[in-house]
Amino acid sequence: MQPRQLIRVKVCLCVGVMSILALSCASTQSLQPTVEYKTTVSLQPTIEYRATASHDCDWYTNVIVWRDDNRNGVSDPGEPFLSDVAVYTDDIYNHYNRVGMAMSDAHGVANQHVSLPGCPKTEFEVFAEPPAGYTPTTPLRMNAAGWSADRVIRFGFAYSLSVTPTPGHVAQVNCTQFYVGSSQINAIAVAADGAIWAAPDAHRISRIDPKTAQRKDYNLDSGTASESAAGIAIDSDGAVWLGTSGGASRLDGDTWTHFHQNDGLMDDRVYAVATTPDKSVWFVTHEGISQYRSATSAWVAYRDAANLDFVSSSRFHVAKDGSLWLVTDSSIYHIQPTSNSQGQWDWTSYKESFADGKSPLYRINGSAIASDDTLWFAASNATKGAVIAHLIPQTGQWIIYDSQTTNGALILNTAEDIAVATDDSVWIATWNRGIMRLVPGSDATHGNTWVFLRAANGLTGDEVRRVSALPNGDMLITFRDDTSKCHLVTN
Repeated sequence: MQPRQLIRVKVCLCVGVMSILALSCASTQSLQPTVEYKTTVSLQPTIEYRATASHDCDWYTNVIVWRDDNRNGVSDPGEPFLSDVAVYTDDIYNHYNRVGMAMSDAHGVANQHVSLPGCPKTEFEVFAEPPAGYTPTTPLRMNAAGWSADRVIRFGFAYSLSVTPTPGHVAQVNCTQFYVGSSQINAIAVAADGAIWAAPDAHRISRIDPKTAQRKDYNLDSGTASESAAGIAIDSDGAVWLGTSGGASRLDGDTWTHFHQNDGLMDDRVYAVATTPDKSVWFVTHEGISQYRSATSAWVAYRDAANLDFVSSSRFHVAKDGSLWLVTDSSIYHIQPTSNSQGQWDWTSYKESFADGKSPLYRINGSAIASDDTLWFAASNATKGAVIAHLIPQTGQWIIYDSQTTNGALILNTAEDIAVATDDSVWIATWNRGIMRLVPGSDATHGNTWVFLRAANGLTGDEVRRVSALPNGDMLITFRDDTSKCHLVTN
């Protein structure tokens, strides 16, 4: 009897079309005491098997993943396949996890293959990871021992009851491409006439006509203080204010006026701009907050406002009472300016709660304000991964939506940006899963409806960088390669 030989094996991943559940043996001229197989995916430390033969084996099984629309656990004719579902194999006999793995293709196929040098004794279980917005209608784990050669493991999933398109409506969008010449937009504002003002990451500012989609560009030669703009706001008189890397600019009709540090601006590097009902214009600069009071043409500087954390990703949101919310990637501030000339305000800082871990957020990717002055954040959490956070300022209550509460809809690090539409639905941009649309329930915690929009539903693509709400109910969505104006189709 040959001595038992210790060999090392790592997983070989393979997706076939229709393989046979079997162990196929290949004879070997000589077997080295230790053989190392490398894999492109390191799922766990090196797996050590005890060889039981001088030949190698391969284990295969067929897997199909489909959408179980009638929730009966049977793959009925006409029910579509599901792609991009992760399927894994565990060796429960040797206590090894994820020795095999495949993503389902367009035909729902996620066949499993494990190479077994030395043909060790094994017992495999195959399991599927629920895709975003779905719940299983079949067992998630199936033991593959003793199956006949023609048997196929089938995993069925149906839309989650709390994560389904609104009853009676079709989750479909119509998108019209807006050519802005860049895949990145730093800031967007909409004028009273519906014109879209955008600051692409291309050293210019663009005005896009809402009816013709024609674009007019403004750069150094046509009046702005600098070619690189990070903020846009429009005041009650229709004047357009720009925050740039070289100061601030105002376009009133056809007249440009520029403001710099020697005019009263705290610093020429401006990161965000907002206008408030009292005709003030607020700027986040590299050195602090500046307020320009249009009624008196006076500047007020707020340099020592509790060491506010200003970064280039700052965003302003104006509440109905005229107060401001300033959001950076790691802090939230509520600023309530006073009318006195000393430049004082009442404000609340959430910076400390970020630092000591009391805040439910770790890093903020995007923020938006709803018609009821509640705030929404696309963010990440130190333990929950990607989260959507809802702050109710009146009560200080935080409501958090994560992967668990959205039935897997939020995958780690996928919440890129967020916007609130005119109907108060919340649109979340994800990097590779299109748009998640949340219609909040009546009490903010129950009855929520999630709708998932992807390229198959009319989006220009699935890789979404930014989303903004337009006053007419449409959404301006920036994809990897272009920007489109989209509206939801409800039948």
